[in-house]
Amino acid sequence: LLEIVIPTIKCVKLQQSSYYPRATKTIFALLKANIKIPTYSIVEFNGLIDTLSHDDQRLQILSDPSGCFENDSGSWRQQKGQLRIQVSSAIQCNWSSGVGIYFNLTNPASAQQAPVITLSIHLGETFTYAVPLSADFESRPLHGRLGGSQPLFIFTPKFIT
Repeated sequence: LLEIVIPTIKCVKLQQSSYYPRATKTIFALLKANIKIPTYSIVEFNGLIDTLSHDDQRLQILSDPSGCFENDSGSWRQQKGQLRIQVSSAIQCNWSSGVGIYFNLTNPASAQQAPVITLSIHLGETFTYAVPLSADFESRPLHGRLGGSQPLFIFTPKFIT
């Protein structure tokens, strides 16, 4: 009997703490997976554009459970709207608990349309798992929120022998 496990990684929650222009907001993402995320993998958020937060090679990251990411920091690039976080130890994300990621950015100077955010996890040098998210942080339903009205759909192949 051959059992094939299809790697699945989901961002089941994506939230921010403030919508006000120029306010510091905490962004929270909850990742869940059915595989171990290897040490030195990179978790990458893209599309966080128009923030007032300047480039920072050591943007503070909090994780739950703690200690999941290298130096509890990530590399923030303002022009790209990109945050790259390196996994510091092989963590087991499972469907029941997952890993929470918290970080602070400063909102734009004026109200903006919600960004289209993408999440990629680079599992070593050979495999990248991309999960597109369409997040409206304000009034409409959040795509990818567990139990939300527009849950994230991930297509995974199934092999039958």
